Amino acid sequence: MRLTRLQLDSFRNYRELDLAFGSGVNLLYGNNAEGKTNVLEALFFLATGRSHRGARDQDLINWGAEAFTVRGHFEKSTGQTTVEIAYRLGQRKAIKINRKSEPKLSSLIGRLNVVLFAPEDLQLLKGSPANRRRLVDIQNSQVSPPYFHHLQEYTRALAQRNSLLRGPAAPAMLEIWDQPLAQHGTSLIIRRARAVREMEPRAAAFHAFLSDGREELSLLYQNSLLVKAGGPEGIADPDRIDPQGLTALFLEELRRRRPEELARGATVVGPHRDDLAVFINGKDTRLYASQGQQRTAVLAIKMAELRVLADAAGENPILLLDDVASELDAGRRRFLMDGVCGTVQTFVTTTGLEDLDARWVERANRYRVKAGVVARD
Repeated sequence: MRLTRLQLDSFRNYRELDLAFGSGVNLLYGNNAEGKTNVLEALFFLATGRSHRGARDQDLINWGAEAFTVRGHFEKSTGQTTVEIAYRLGQRKAIKINRKSEPKLSSLIGRLNVVLFAPEDLQLLKGSPANRRRLVDIQNSQVSPPYFHHLQEYTRALAQRNSLLRGPAAPAMLEIWDQPLAQHGTSLIIRRARAVREMEPRAAAFHAFLSDGREELSLLYQNSLLVKAGGPEGIADPDRIDPQGLTALFLEELRRRRPEELARGATVVGPHRDDLAVFINGKDTRLYASQGQQRTAVLAIKMAELRVLADAAGENPILLLDDVASELDAGRRRFLMDGVCGTVQTFVTTTGLEDLDARWVERANRYRVKAGVVARD
């Protein structure tokens, strides 16, 4: 898969952009706040319908405009694909795929896959569990429309239930939302557990290479219901779990912990409280890893994510590297670029070409970005 052409109209600081991109590495360079990351944000937006920076749709509109359009032309193994997303203030996003209007955001799923690696990802292991859940959710959502549906419905049920818990919640009203919360939550739990299991051997292999075999990386999906379902043996194997049985356990836990929920005004059971634990040589990286070890682990996880998406889709995703070169040492930069160059279309942003290996600068398609204008060298 590769992007051949990107068109932006009033998106972020781009009044208008119409640019062709080549295979291999596409290098966007220039000073900070000129618009480099906005190009990557546009590509992520085309894949997921959302900003990777958590921005609201209205915040993506160019100053003084009332609407924006993002359009990408892609080459895939199945042929040419054009994806367009338009948004106007006060209206819903309008999605077109190959010029045909699509009513739902979920229609984007599987059309194109991207892996984003940004400086904030290097804090993935030390930061909030929400960031680690988001990593797994984005990966699953890109390859599975059913997962994306369950995530949307679970989020909706959770919001409704929490709203009731913050007010004078009647047990009968809470029970209305218990069932959808448990059903959709069960699907999320099982798929997340499988996704982490798929990612672990790939991440471990990358990490072993980066550490010259001195360190062993392992991943653990942490969910309280899987622990209970596993009994004395520990966490249950997601392939052996009866979904109906896990849903029943979910409902039982909701009933058991209802007094606590009423006191706290929040739902305390479910996949919205999950975490992804990362271990190096059996030690939790959140507590014991050095900064260098954490960065190596995150890099290995991102490379594993790329491979999992490639295997699921049958073709490579697009890799987006947002100014990570300045955050990685020479060895990790070399591993990252050597691992993708020539096989995966990659978009790299940087403020200085000196942060990159001269070999890749010479071979890359280079674009200078200044004040919302992109010019190819």
